[in-house]
Amino acid sequence: MSTTLSLSWIRRCAILCLFAAPHLAAQDFVPPVDFKMLLSGTFGELRPNHFHSGIDIRTGGEEGKPIYSIAGGHVSRIFISPSGFGKAVYIDHPGGYTSVYAHLQAFEGEIAAYAEARQYEKESFAIDVQVPAGRLKVSQGEVVARSGNSGTSGGPHLHFEIRDARTEEPLDPMKQGIVIKDWIRPAIKSMKVYPEGPGSRVNDLTSPLTFPIHGWGPVHRLDLQDTLRVAGAVSFGLQVYDLLNESDNQNGVASIQAYLDSLPFYAHSMERFAFSETRYINSMIDYAEYRGSGKRFQRTRIDPNNRLRIYPDARLKGIIQPTPGIHTVRFVVTDHNDNQGILEFPILVNPPLPAAEPACPGRILSWKTDHRIREEGMELSIPGEALYDSICFSYSSGPGAQGTFGRLHRLNDERVPLHTHCTLRLEGSEVPVALRSRTLLVKVDARGRRSDAGGQWEDGWVKGRIREFGTYAIAVDTLAPRLAPLNFSEGGSMQGKSQLLIRLSDDLSGIASYRAEINGKWILMEYDAKVDLLILEVRPEQWLPGNNTLELSASDDAGNASKLTFNLIY
Repeated sequence: MSTTLSLSWIRRCAILCLFAAPHLAAQDFVPPVDFKMLLSGTFGELRPNHFHSGIDIRTGGEEGKPIYSIAGGHVSRIFISPSGFGKAVYIDHPGGYTSVYAHLQAFEGEIAAYAEARQYEKESFAIDVQVPAGRLKVSQGEVVARSGNSGTSGGPHLHFEIRDARTEEPLDPMKQGIVIKDWIRPAIKSMKVYPEGPGSRVNDLTSPLTFPIHGWGPVHRLDLQDTLRVAGAVSFGLQVYDLLNESDNQNGVASIQAYLDSLPFYAHSMERFAFSETRYINSMIDYAEYRGSGKRFQRTRIDPNNRLRIYPDARLKGIIQPTPGIHTVRFVVTDHNDNQGILEFPILVNPPLPAAEPACPGRILSWKTDHRIREEGMELSIPGEALYDSICFSYSSGPGAQGTFGRLHRLNDERVPLHTHCTLRLEGSEVPVALRSRTLLVKVDARGRRSDAGGQWEDGWVKGRIREFGTYAIAVDTLAPRLAPLNFSEGGSMQGKSQLLIRLSDDLSGIASYRAEINGKWILMEYDAKVDLLILEVRPEQWLPGNNTLELSASDDAGNASKLTFNLIY
């Protein structure tokens, strides 16, 4: 049996890849760090609601290591946020590339001075600045920053990207000359087989079945006593991961190809993608399984409204319906260094069984059209583009939970993904008039815990935008953010202090803004949202000898505000 693509299919893929590839000049890059590069994340890795857009380089649990520009060029963007990338610098290079360095501790030299000047100009810690071309030039190998743990980061590391500067699409750095030691083959951990439509079966069952996989490299095998039996149309899902040399992280793979009797029926390749496409990951994976168990199975079935461009041949939909008899299924999983793991097994195909279409207890919503659903006290508008496929939508309501007003509204099954936002309106007659300006939507989990879903009061209703199905209700947020000094107090001395630390937290709607002033002048304070911490670096030129006044204020998304004033001696 052939283990390669048919010649005609290879030619089609080559043509597609030619048109999809960036027209970039050849470029010799140097590494962004001066130590051995070990990865905790690979390009295109499966993350919550998105594909990983770069590689995560481990820094040994330390911050402050020098970060180098991989090539000459100029700084094109400086981004600072309490979440997301944290502190990040973008550098444009000749040849059409942009390199990105994120979760930084600090910028270096002129970049640091430029960033701080923009923060004081805008009186904001968070900035997103487009830097004029040529204003901040850098040389290849120049130190541009220090590694850190800023933003939404789970520990010290460098998030590094290479992008097509024209489209801003991220590219696989390991295909662009960034060398990572890796000769370990990817692993296939388990497989699911899904019946596709009435009359389809997997081992005589109408529900998906999961099978453990054993072995390694080219000899993965299905853990099954007898031949796998299918009837009618079926698709597959693989739980896979890759290991790199000298690292125990289970990382993402680069591509998966699937064959039936040597003919391809599915393929995807993660060499580049668009940020506008990244949420389609929820269509690519078995989203219901992920929400239930946390396991990510990459499905071969391509939903009709899945617009990812990582599939080299759009005609391969990942569903097979072979003729009765014995057939062979083969999967080839490839990592970013072209190592391969292979799974091959026989299937016994029986004719599909007669079966009626399953009844929908709710209403069918087509992915091709927009929908407006009205029930007592609830209105939900779902754009067709929010659905990856047509769904059976269900609705119910029940008594309110603690901390909510009105009834709970159960919108379908949260294991069904939504791609775009939907507009939800809940009737709010039970909310006291005095509290209506503080209303918001909350999502309520099975334990009754509330989480902010945004929204605001509008003509007797609370209106917001949601991006997940689930149970929703109305709540009010009347508590102001909490400001609590951690290492100073009223009338205290600044002697020997290099930083002032303040805890900033909110119970529900989230921090909208904060501000700090010393003696009436705005002062820069860093905000690390993941640990609810404000940090003020103490600089002598910003303080007067003797008494000083420090004012802190913060507001949340519901409009609640708090303020503290301290007299401090410097």
